[in-house]
Amino acid sequence: MAKINPSATPTVRSYMLNDIEVPDTQLLCNIKRFDNYSVSAQDTYTLNQNVDSHISRPISKVLENMHPIANVKTNINITKSTTRPIVINAKFDAQNKTLVDILCITVAQNTNAQVVIKYEGTTNIYHSGLLKIKTCKNSHLDIVIYSNFVGNNYLNLEDEKEQNSSINYHLIDFASGTTVHNLFANTAGPNTSTTLNTLYYGDKNAVIDLNYYANLKDLKSSTTFYTIGSLTANATKHYKGTINFVKGAKGSTGDEDEYCILLSPKAKARALPILLCNEEDVNGSHSTSAGKVDESALFYLQSRGIQHSNAVRMLIRAQFSKSIERIFDADVRQLTSKHINRRINSEN
Repeated sequence: MAKINPSATPTVRSYMLNDIEVPDTQLLCNIKRFDNYSVSAQDTYTLNQNVDSHISRPISKVLENMHPIANVKTNINITKSTTRPIVINAKFDAQNKTLVDILCITVAQNTNAQVVIKYEGTTNIYHSGLLKIKTCKNSHLDIVIYSNFVGNNYLNLEDEKEQNSSINYHLIDFASGTTVHNLFANTAGPNTSTTLNTLYYGDKNAVIDLNYYANLKDLKSSTTFYTIGSLTANATKHYKGTINFVKGAKGSTGDEDEYCILLSPKAKARALPILLCNEEDVNGSHSTSAGKVDESALFYLQSRGIQHSNAVRMLIRAQFSKSIERIFDADVRQLTSKHINRRINSEN
């Protein structure tokens, strides 16, 4: 067994959240050629394979050691603003079941961009992805990563935001198996912004480990982590969210909201949102909750003549609606909504 995805905050260990254990066989893979990977053709960026695979906080050394032999390496340098997203599609099938990809994105100064990444396919999939983002001065990036397959999914994210730049992340994950997210968000200048909107749905024996860390070290920077998910059957979820106000981050703000809906008495959810502070003039807040659907709301709907199963579906959809509405891409928003509805209908 291997311990992976450690938190940068030592106190997490006291809550049995710090290291999840997975069999070594789940980390290793036989890397073969992957042909079903495409980037939409546009005139707003340049594309090459010269990637930087260094990562400050890897999920595990085993995964990090596979970066040099990744079967897909992509460097996207976005040089012009656009309202039409760059779309990256990775399609898994019987001939393309293993993907180790490294994606580096640079958004040029005074540029606004959108990127949509989709990982979709059949069963018994292996995916290990490294995504590195740099936003230059006065730039903005909206990015959505949509994962919907059966298998193991390891996603390592790291960014660097220069002055007056921002990144809005949307992570939608329906992968069934071991799902791991590791985000390390950094400021490299004042007045930066990071927003993370995560949505997941775990079933069967799924293990979901979410490890988000924002390092605020410059003036008037902000971070918002919003996470919503649901667990059924024997699924397990760990949430580790840390916002660190470093000396020099005066006027900065940080906020964490984490919610988990338990649809099975065997499902387990642990969460530990953390605020670290070494600066006086900052504003931080956090909240977390896990449990069944609201009994009082359920009683109210039933008192209005709505059947129990329909009332449960309505309440679960309502919990997810806020996160779904935030997704900027209409296609992913529709895919997410349909999948949530399908899963809710099959459970209730």
